[in-house]
Amino acid sequence: GTVTSIEPRSGLPGTRVTIQGERLRAGLNNVNRISFAGIYTEEILFENDTYVVAAVGSGGSGTGDVVVVSSSGATATDTVGWTYQTPGNISSVEPKYGQLDTVVTITGTKLLGDGSTLVSVFLAGVEAQIRNFTNTSVTVIANASSNIGSGDVILVCDTGGQTILQNGWEYREQGVIIKVSPTSGSLGTDVKIHGTNLLGHGTRLVQVTLVGIEA
Repeated sequence: GTVTSIEPRSGLPGTRVTIQGERLRAGLNNVNRISFAGIYTEEILFENDTYVVAAVGSGGSGTGDVVVVSSSGATATDTVGWTYQTPGNISSVEPKYGQLDTVVTITGTKLLGDGSTLVSVFLAGVEAQIRNFTNTSVTVIANASSNIGSGDVILVCDTGGQTILQNGWEYREQGVIIKVSPTSGSLGTDVKIHGTNLLGHGTRLVQVTLVGIEA
């Protein structure tokens, strides 16, 4: 087979790359892996005999060949066809832990990776809600997690490129309201709320609502 074009020719782990050519399947059933500068990926998003879209694997650096490997082991190569860009850097995550609805600020450099916009953010494996972003600061709201524990912070830009901070976020146990006393009342009623972790891993309470009305 022959590779005729690669777009883009540089990027980060996760970047989606389109490869065009001839006989990329080498007359067999499929393309099953691709090497970008010595790092193989099996994340093939689309493939046929003339057109392949794949996501770049992690762990690479520098410049090297793009090698398309068919199911028979036959290869099609573009010499010095790929360059790993310098990845973004997450310098801080504040706070580093929380639960549902925690507002998290992520700061660093080149947070948009090799793209122009941010499309998703993951905190310990759970996709967060993006509030706003620039190339140096991202603010998100944590969604609920079924698991307690630490995991990576992953920023994904529009090219698929990723900026990662390993073990940068920890989900902690969510607070639980056990008892509200009394359970009904009128203006001026003193209400006691009992439970566990009612501050939600914060240092103070900033708002309480009763049936949608701030108390």
